[in-house]
Amino acid sequence: MDIIEYDISPHSAALGQGWRLGFLGLLHMDVFNQRLEQEHGAQVVVTTPSVPYKVRIQGEKALREYGEEEPTITNPIQWPDPQIIVETSEPVVMGTIITPDSYLGAIISLCQDRRGIQHNLRNLDQNRIIVQYKLPLNEIVVDFYDILKSVSSGYATFDYEDFGFEPSSLVKLDILFEWYMIDELSTMSIHQEQDL
Repeated sequence: MDIIEYDISPHSAALGQGWRLGFLGLLHMDVFNQRLEQEHGAQVVVTTPSVPYKVRIQGEKALREYGEEEPTITNPIQWPDPQIIVETSEPVVMGTIITPDSYLGAIISLCQDRRGIQHNLRNLDQNRIIVQYKLPLNEIVVDFYDILKSVSSGYATFDYEDFGFEPSSLVKLDILFEWYMIDELSTMSIHQEQDL
């Protein structure tokens, strides 16, 4: 199982002292938070984990600031001004799921809800199916594995490998508290066009 990293900058004017921690899943994170609260009375603020994005930028000033035409952004706080962005890309993975055939419908729905694109589906034997989906890494880092286990009664397995970067329409989502922007709570989101 992969370690989920939650990033809080070393010090935040809004949130105080913070750390970058890795967990083996949501259950481990919940246990950690409960123990901190029960044993030490500490209130924990957990921010969304981030994945690296690539941003192609334009303009001499921007190139001097970022040092290259396509910097890799690992934290939403570093996101460039939208006016200098030419194109954004997000990391994708090729996920392989092995499941009993009775859970296939729920698993396909889960993958489609997470912007997955099906690449392969075949029978492994009389009762098991292997299905491959290309998935954005951002869609699987938090709770994908936990939900997959839930919809398959624990029987499905999941493995993935890096599949590079693909262009995507990304925007930075900022959180305001009493009109004060909390940088540490900023996250990346997919910009979706709305029909008028």
